Amino acid sequence: MPVPLSFFRSETSQRLRAEGMAASVLVLLDQRGIEVSEEARERISACRSTEALTTWLTRISTAKSTAELFGRWGPMATQLSLLRSKTAQRLRAEGHYERYIQGYVESFTEGYLTGTAKSILALLDHRGIEAPEEAREHITSCRDIETLAVWFDRAVDAGSIADVLVAG
Repeated sequence: MPVPLSFFRSETSQRLRAEGMAASVLVLLDQRGIEVSEEARERISACRSTEALTTWLTRISTAKSTAELFGRWGPMATQLSLLRSKTAQRLRAEGHYERYIQGYVESFTEGYLTGTAKSILALLDHRGIEAPEEAREHITSCRDIETLAVWFDRAVDAGSIADVLVAG
């Protein structure tokens, strides 16, 4: 049974997008050699505010520490895993758990792709690299995780949009 499209606009899907953005923040911090304490790592991983995550993504290029990265954003509450939620328990009891997992995986993948594409564009914008609408559409419509990961890595040091999207 296919998952209704409304699921991808749901609160759950938004949380999954945030997880993808949080993963991007951690990758960039690692690439910049910024030490991330276990507390900071948990704070980033648990963050579900795309507004905060977008702010952090734009601060990464100049931040020298996680304290500078966080700025005014206070600690975020840790969310329980969707797989341990009451909804998951109810669906498991009703025998619908396989479809729930399928929907979770599909939503996570969509959220990760969307979050990574938004992270690339936010990083380019913050670095002052102009990305024409055609390039933005190319990035946001990409559905290959490996390609997005390569583009994200390139966006850290790229001098132009061509440097990010170059083949190979």
